[in-house]
Amino acid sequence: MKLHKIFIALLLSATVLTACDEYEDVVVPSPEVPAGIVGAHFSLLNKTVFELDPSNELVIPLKVVRSNTQAAAQVAVSVVKNEGEHFVIPATVSFAAGDSVAILNVTAKTTAPTGVTLPFEIKLDDAAVDIYSYAGSYGIFTGNVSIIKWNNLGEVAFYDNFVFMLNADNMFAKMVTLQQRDDKPEIYRINYPYSEDILVAADWVGWTGGSTQANILFTVDGDDLVTWEGGFWYTSLLYQGGAGQDIKAYHPTARNSDGAENCKLVRDDDGNIRYMSLTPIYYIDGLGGFGANQVYLAFPGFDLIGALGLKVL
Repeated sequence: MKLHKIFIALLLSATVLTACDEYEDVVVPSPEVPAGIVGAHFSLLNKTVFELDPSNELVIPLKVVRSNTQAAAQVAVSVVKNEGEHFVIPATVSFAAGDSVAILNVTAKTTAPTGVTLPFEIKLDDAAVDIYSYAGSYGIFTGNVSIIKWNNLGEVAFYDNFVFMLNADNMFAKMVTLQQRDDKPEIYRINYPYSEDILVAADWVGWTGGSTQANILFTVDGDDLVTWEGGFWYTSLLYQGGAGQDIKAYHPTARNSDGAENCKLVRDDDGNIRYMSLTPIYYIDGLGGFGANQVYLAFPGFDLIGALGLKVL
């Protein structure tokens, strides 16, 4: 019986070896790009999230690029999603001879609702997209649009005691534009205050070059407590200059810490807002932090600069 089992095992091994000897590699050639194809696709530089001001033109310019620039060309554009028909989308995008870039203008209608996200999705003609040189998804574009009106409240002072203080005699303020959302007046925003000049003045040389953002957005609840969008804002600082080690200003709740009650509006006896008093926690993700520190954002009519003895940069 044992010899019989050995014979069967040898026979199976021989069969496997014979099968391996007969295997041949088959090289499948890459598909050839059809001659004369336009090779169009949406640029990766296009934003996908847009905020439009209803007092301005409601136009979203999308960059379309192509690889074959020899002749003038038109590429058909089809609509995949346009719920509510809030957008006017051209049926084609045109390239002049020799041009590698064309602009496709998608326009939101003046009747489009404000304060909500309006999605749309469009697609370039498959026959014009080089799916072998570029991912097929480049021929499809998905955008999300919000139409929001902001009311300017004026130029006000912003002071960050952690970032903007060199010493007791050199504390710097940055003037920013304070805006209030028209449809949701509990929401405010300022333009980004952490510019290179103020960071250098506060002696952060070697720590600059961190991530930035266009605005810092604040929300005030019914108890005058303040939170900010995303749970943190960037300070444009890198811990010891290390790449990817952004120092962020976190809301206390985003770090599961106490102190949310200290992020609030301060009013005068008549109920007018004087300033925001905030205590963000400065933290480097995955590394550690510096704890909480004081930030003030003045409202129009309040002299934060004089109250704290700040220098304006």
